[in-house]
Amino acid sequence: MNALTIDVPEHVRTLSGAAKTELGNLSGAPLVAISSVQFERLTGYEGARFEACLAAAEAYAEAGVQQLVMFGERSHYQVPQELARRGAIVVVTPRPGLATPYLDAAQLVRLHAGPNSNVLKAEGDKLLTADGLCAIEAALHSYDVVVGDRTPASMASMSPIQQRTEAILDATFENVLEIPHGASSGVQAYTPRGLQVFLSYEQVLDTLGNNWKYLLYVPAYAAYQGLRVGSALVDIVYDAAMVAAEDNAGLTLKRLEQLPLMLEGGYEVATLVDSDSRGYNQPAADRMAAANSQLATLRALTQG
Repeated sequence: MNALTIDVPEHVRTLSGAAKTELGNLSGAPLVAISSVQFERLTGYEGARFEACLAAAEAYAEAGVQQLVMFGERSHYQVPQELARRGAIVVVTPRPGLATPYLDAAQLVRLHAGPNSNVLKAEGDKLLTADGLCAIEAALHSYDVVVGDRTPASMASMSPIQQRTEAILDATFENVLEIPHGASSGVQAYTPRGLQVFLSYEQVLDTLGNNWKYLLYVPAYAAYQGLRVGSALVDIVYDAAMVAAEDNAGLTLKRLEQLPLMLEGGYEVATLVDSDSRGYNQPAADRMAAANSQLATLRALTQG
């Protein structure tokens, strides 16, 4: 793996100059929340998610936490307007995808918040309560990378299919990657040292891809580098309207199709981070026996 030497890309400096006035509000912020959104329509499922984003922005403002939101350029014109009205700093992202908008947001935090600022990464539609934010802030005193682990009530608020797929992912990643439970929540927080590890995902974009695998790579690689990695219980509130809108055959199928891809991603991250030292290069018969044992565990998790 390469050393953690992270330069500021030229396109980020351009973004910084274009939004200099708004980004100046980040100066000295002890904690900055970063999110990424794109909503082309404000009706149906996208509309429900957008309303959840607005509620989350209001919660950050009430808690005194600055929020930087990168929005896709194809978003409905009201998306940046309404988020800004709720107190968020909104910047259009030149790089769509699941990883790159957050990487650019993190660079902007480095430039404008200062060297001592911590960063909380959470999807725009994930509403963290005051208790959840306090838990994250407390954990950052002990860890460089904090994984947000959902409370039982948070898990119960999700759609049935999401509850089951997330349980499989969390159990698998905890064992395969030896990272804290809850990696699939999408909530992570970083000290300045941890943020360097997050930004190093830029170096493996071509290998792992512009996708969700950074959620696994960051805690796994941080631990490999000797940083402190831990978790915090977060009571993420899943908006009831958003969950109801997700209850359809199309989105259920999408989650089922994503599950094996995400499990495969855990394997890819593990072999990249520690050079296959956890037994993936063992004889096929041994690997098959282990796979059958894990399959029995996964079946048990999905029952009941």
